[in-house]
Amino acid sequence: MLRVYPEVIGGFRGRLYGGKSVLEGLIGGESDGGDAETAPAGVDPVASAVAMDAAKYDPLMANKVGDYLDRQAKLVAIQTEHLHEQREVILANLKLKCWGERIKIAIQIFFALGFSTSAAGDGR
Repeated sequence: MLRVYPEVIGGFRGRLYGGKSVLEGLIGGESDGGDAETAPAGVDPVASAVAMDAAKYDPLMANKVGDYLDRQAKLVAIQTEHLHEQREVILANLKLKCWGERIKIAIQIFFALGFSTSAAGDGR
């Protein structure tokens, strides 16, 4: 388990995420007008571990980490709901495609039988 003490956290403050604190680097902190292209692609696991361990010693950081985890839980719930809705739409689309294929096959059989009977009728 990674053990970080409060005096060590201050040493990371200037090096991680362009001068932001570990927690600000982890959860985004204040927006400085940057766009999505300059934002970090994901959460740094080292910064995450440092922030979680620092939250043990700093009540303000513990509140921030708790708020961050609450927002993440809400995001997961929204994504799960979206996946369920998307699944229903995909299944409905598959059913429509299935019926479309059945109709297509029925039309092909109808024309094949029509042409075969007309060809047999002409050959008398």
